[in-house]
Amino acid sequence: MKNSIILIITIIAAFTIMACSTQQPAAQQPTTQVTGDVAAQPPTVQSAGGAGSQAGNVTQTASDVKEFHINAFQFGFDPSAITVKKGDRVRIILTSRDVTHGFAIPAFGISSDPITQGQSVTVEFTADKVGTFEFFCNIPCGPGHREMTGKLIVTK
Repeated sequence: MKNSIILIITIIAAFTIMACSTQQPAAQQPTTQVTGDVAAQPPTVQSAGGAGSQAGNVTQTASDVKEFHINAFQFGFDPSAITVKKGDRVRIILTSRDVTHGFAIPAFGISSDPITQGQSVTVEFTADKVGTFEFFCNIPCGPGHREMTGKLIVTK
């Protein structure tokens, strides 16, 4: 009986480890990175030939990644909507202005680690579907947490 219990526990542990190590294909795998005490920088749009210019909260990088700087605060995001084209590689740098927040876009497999005031998290993914997708804070941050949402709009 004792050996049967040990065998069952070992099998469950093996399945758990295998399930946790499953990865998406490299082209579709989102990435995240948390950095601390990052000061907000003004966004720029850079062309291949020279200096950038202000244009909302999006930066066009040299590697054709659309980069967005989003501030999280109780209980919203600034900006609360971003628009990209299908096939764009998207990088979102989320900075918390006040309390601990997180960031999730379930339609693209995004779920960030928590970030505290002044910290940033970077998520990167390919917008491979057309539509309007909700993003939200995935860390309970107070009584208005459920209303802390935004929109990712992916066009053709």
